[in-house]
Amino acid sequence: TRSLAFLASVQKPDGRWDTLPNEPPSLEAYHGKMTMVLTSVSGLAMLAEGSSETSGTYRKQITQAKNHLLGLISKDGKFTLPKYADGLIKTHIANETPFMILFLNELYLRGKDAKLKTALQSVADYISAGQHPRGGWDYTYKNTRHRHTATVIQNLAALALLKRSGITVRDKTLNNA
Repeated sequence: TRSLAFLASVQKPDGRWDTLPNEPPSLEAYHGKMTMVLTSVSGLAMLAEGSSETSGTYRKQITQAKNHLLGLISKDGKFTLPKYADGLIKTHIANETPFMILFLNELYLRGKDAKLKTALQSVADYISAGQHPRGGWDYTYKNTRHRHTATVIQNLAALALLKRSGITVRDKTLNNA
């Protein structure tokens, strides 16, 4: 209960969770790149408590987190990362996206919101399009040579979850991964 109350107290006005005010600059630089993860995991914790977008102690925080994450997704599934007031441009990496998918998919399953389904479909399509011919992904979906096994596992798990939730994911993408 105290942990969730603390999370609610440090949520940014735009709906995201970010670094704590007392973190040293080295940690801020690292965690500053993890805004999608921090926002998604905090939202999931509030859902696990029993709150939802329509009821519970943390309905406002859940809705703000959802709206923040949806605001990062363009119609083609790419991510728009703003320069925040703290001056840091949060760098999107492929390892962050599966956490966002976990949170937004859970919201979708609970409410079957068409806007969420459209956003999740565009993200699934974008992730699939960024897959390398040999089945993996790199850190930024930009087809560089920097691949990582964890990125493949996380994207595969996220895409499989979306497919089970009724989002279209090509079997070829899953099989190649």
